Order: sequence, then C-alpha cells, then structure tokens
Amino acid sequence: MWALRLRLPDVLFDTTADTDGVHARLHDGAESWATISTPPNGRPIASQSGLRRLVDELETAWDTWIEAGAIGLYDHGMTVTADYEQFVWAGDPDTGTRWPLPAPASITIG
Repeated sequence: MWALRLRLPDVLFDTTADTDGVHARLHDGAESWATISTPPNGRPIASQSGLRRLVDELETAWDTWIEAGAIGLYDHGMTVTADYEQFVWAGDPDTGTRWPLPAPASITIG
C-alpha cells in the first residue's frame, strides 16, 4: 500500500478481507471510482467508471513497483530541505527514485 500511495497520492483506498476474498475500493475524490475483488480461488474481478481509469493506474503503479525491485517500506525515507522542498525517496536519498510532496501550507498566527 505504501508504494501505491506514493504513485497515486490523490486516490482514496479502502481494503477489506473476508471469507469471500480481498476487496479494494478506490475513489479519486471527484467522479472516478473502481472496485477490485479477489476471490480465494478465482481471478480478480474489477469494475471502474469515470474519467480516470483507476484500475489501470493501479496496475501501472504496481508494475512499476515490481520492476523497481518491490522496494520495502523501510527502504524509503523523506527529506525536507531548508527551502521547504520535500520529497519521499526510495533506496538512497541522493540517487534513489523521488516522489515530490506538496509544499506545506503557510500558517499565520495572530
């Protein structure tokens, strides 16, 4: 989930598991949604609707993570520079893949 959140930061994920398998629901906060169910002894079943093809985006994000060596959660880090540039990196903070994060909101006190 960590790697997928990095690749699809604006997508809301909800997952559950029960005797019928594993189920995921995705939504982009606007109009696109997807559901994926993986029964214990069958092929995954996916549905999606909206302008974004969230199942396709999820599959691309998953494939990218696998091709990168399935980098684990503890092989990631986060850097914030003196000028508030912030990013998550994988493997190495200087040479690893980076995912930029939005700038923090300015806060006015008083």
